[in-house]
Amino acid sequence: TRLILPAHGETMAHIEGGAAGIEVTIPQNVAARIVVGDGPNAVTVDQTRFPRQGNEYRSPSFDTATDRVTLRIDVGASRLVVQ
Repeated sequence: TRLILPAHGETMAHIEGGAAGIEVTIPQNVAARIVVGDGPNAVTVDQTRFPRQGNEYRSPSFDTATDRVTLRIDVGASRLVVQ
């Protein structure tokens, strides 16, 4: 599954699923807060854009960004890529 999130405004998304391959694209000028549950066995997050902070990945400008995404991912045995 390939998802491209909106480029403008504030978006809240929750992805749930079983065994799958998931690619999520967050547009270049959008800040994000990404929380990944315990399920995926292969997680790749672009940490140059979304550095890990504790149990989440978060853009440095997330709190003040006009265009931003809050993304919660709860999936089973999967390959997950967020870029």
